[in-house]
Amino acid sequence: VGGEASLPAPARLRGFDRRASSAGEADLGQPDSRYFAPISPTDHRDFSLPPDVAFFCQPEGCLALGRRRRTGVRDSSTFVFTLTEKDSGLVRYGICLNFYRTIDKRWVAAEETVWSVLTGLHPDCSSAMILRDVREIETWILRLLSAPVPVPGRTKLQLTVLPESDYPPLLFALPDRSRLSLADFPLHLPLELLGVDTCLQVLTCILLENKVLIQSRDENALTMSVLAFVAMLYPMQYMFPVIPLLPTCMASAEQLLLAPTPYIIGVPASFLLYKKNFCLPSDVWLVDLDANKVGVR
Repeated sequence: VGGEASLPAPARLRGFDRRASSAGEADLGQPDSRYFAPISPTDHRDFSLPPDVAFFCQPEGCLALGRRRRTGVRDSSTFVFTLTEKDSGLVRYGICLNFYRTIDKRWVAAEETVWSVLTGLHPDCSSAMILRDVREIETWILRLLSAPVPVPGRTKLQLTVLPESDYPPLLFALPDRSRLSLADFPLHLPLELLGVDTCLQVLTCILLENKVLIQSRDENALTMSVLAFVAMLYPMQYMFPVIPLLPTCMASAEQLLLAPTPYIIGVPASFLLYKKNFCLPSDVWLVDLDANKVGVR
């Protein structure tokens, strides 16, 4: 994708509401939606980005560690979440990448970097070199978003993100419409995590229109497994609510588990631990991807 792109002010993902006790223990913090600023200052005409997206990007909340506790560098994590419009039932997918960096407050206050500009620590950057790097990042994001969709069975899209000597081009194509529908999610993942017998037991619960709650510490495996179970029902279509990831830190999120209709909902492993005053209904089947267990509580 060639050509120049003109972008608005730098994208900012500035932070969260971090809370820590005086004893140095880690508490569950609430993501602050005010600190999420999209790349474009205006929403798409067909969809406005809701402020609750902050909870889905940090489903287990934010942890602030006191001086007495130190942790090593944590690995990055990528997972999928969905946003469903109440009126139209239209489902939109989001992809979140979380990564961690150690920040020295003295260094942050004194030095401007690309990272400090993107996170909003230095919104009024004066360095032309840093602004050029930020603009280049935003340009590539816009090019990815502006890439045309290939015609099924006829055309393909070859997208060069980096020099071909460093990274091969990305190839996008869609099969002919007469073929079976595509499964965008790894169908093998639930089979690997649960085994064939347990996986069939979960599918049986879904087909019998039971309420199914799936939990895991791995948010990516959790969301992919929920969507894979739905895809396995083909050619049948699941007509009840599906929530691949229900945030722990969202207020009163546990009330959704009291719905009278069947559902498939994925929650982090910490969800039920933090909802201490909540009793899971006896008609809900709990699937633990980490322990390979299925049952009712």
